[in-house]
Amino acid sequence: AGTYVRRLTTTVENSGADVWTYTDSATNGMSVTILEEGWYKGSASDLRSTNTPEVIVTKNATNLTVSPATLTNGTILGTAMAPTSTWAHVSWSDYLYVGDVIRMQDTVGNDDTTIRTIFRMMKTG
Repeated sequence: AGTYVRRLTTTVENSGADVWTYTDSATNGMSVTILEEGWYKGSASDLRSTNTPEVIVTKNATNLTVSPATLTNGTILGTAMAPTSTWAHVSWSDYLYVGDVIRMQDTVGNDDTTIRTIFRMMKTG
């Protein structure tokens, strides 16, 4: 795939439809667009069997075809790396504005064998 944004094609629960919209596409991966200003927190986890998982949660990243490891600190909400076949987990919190776009990205793109991926977020205030 040409994107370094994770695809989350199975949604278990989306209870935030009044404060964000969730989109998933083959071209741009997943994105959460904020509809209501406020404090948010979340977590992202990735477990891979063939490459070292590195989870990077970004805000308003614009170049989705380069590794997010090259992004500026102001774009990165959180990042974590783990050995192959071990969970990489990151937690984050930030004050988000209407129109901000949150993405779960990684440094190897979507061309890898993923065992499990989890993305969660909630509005806290």
